[in-house]
Amino acid sequence: MESSNKKLIIGIVVVIALIAASLIFISNSTKKSVGELIGKASKEEGQDTGQDTFNENNSPIDDPILAIGSSGGSGGGSGGGSSSSGSSSCPTQQISYSIQNIQKNIECLEYQGETCVHQSLDCSAEIYNLDNEILGTFKVEIRFIDRSQDYLIIGSQAKEFSLGPGEFETVQGSASLQVQNPELDCFFITINVPKKEICP
Repeated sequence: MESSNKKLIIGIVVVIALIAASLIFISNSTKKSVGELIGKASKEEGQDTGQDTFNENNSPIDDPILAIGSSGGSGGGSGGGSSSSGSSSCPTQQISYSIQNIQKNIECLEYQGETCVHQSLDCSAEIYNLDNEILGTFKVEIRFIDRSQDYLIIGSQAKEFSLGPGEFETVQGSASLQVQNPELDCFFITINVPKKEICP
């Protein structure tokens, strides 16, 4: 009796170990596939996979749908990550920067009775180079959405500019939409941020 209990316990342990190993293998394969899909989608759009999205609180976030909200705010965020440069043995890292003073001005241009049927939105923000050494090229995109249509992207505008250490640039854009009861909003995405070598 005792011998059959030991065999049963050993059999259960082996089955659990096989299931755990299978789950680990599947988990690693899924992570790789998701990463490849994200990288492929970003390359198709011509964007760096390390892009940051900022909301009105100036906090970097991963989901563009979450990067929307009311006007105002200040603060900052900085990009991260590192990679190896082909010409140097030192890794590179994205420099620190922030998006501040996000302003959103919404105006209804046309009413039908008490219902707005044509709305305009002006958005602006200041992009700061927080690095004290690097001059580099930034590229920031403003995306305009209509919340009343399941966050439909109705347009985008991109601006590319160079900033020296401690400098800032104002990025602004506008959009308008003619639908019943539009709810326009905008958010900012950094497409390109300068990098610098981090040598020991």
